[in-house]
Amino acid sequence: MGAGPSDRSQEFEAETLTFDVPDAAQVYHTLRAAGLPILLTLRDEPFGQRHFITRDPAGVLIDVITLIALSVEFLAQYADDAVPQGMSR
Repeated sequence: MGAGPSDRSQEFEAETLTFDVPDAAQVYHTLRAAGLPILLTLRDEPFGQRHFITRDPAGVLIDVITLIALSVEFLAQYADDAVPQGMSR
C-alpha cells in the first residue's frame, strides 16, 4: 500500500520552525560547532533559498534560511509574464 497523506503524517511528528536570517552559512557553522545535529546540510535550492535543518533538544525541527537569487533553470520553467518583477532570467 502506498504512502497516502494520512500515512505520511505519521512519518514526521515534530513541529518545524523556520528562521529567515541574513547569513544561513554563518548560523550553520556556529550551530554545527556547538554540536547540534545537522539533519539537512547547508545547500542552495533552485527556488531561492540557502538553508539547512537542525533539531532542538525537544525534537523541534529548525529550518534556517537565507533568501538567494532564483536559479536560471528554475526561472526557465515559467512564462515571462509569470516571473515576479525585478527578477530576470
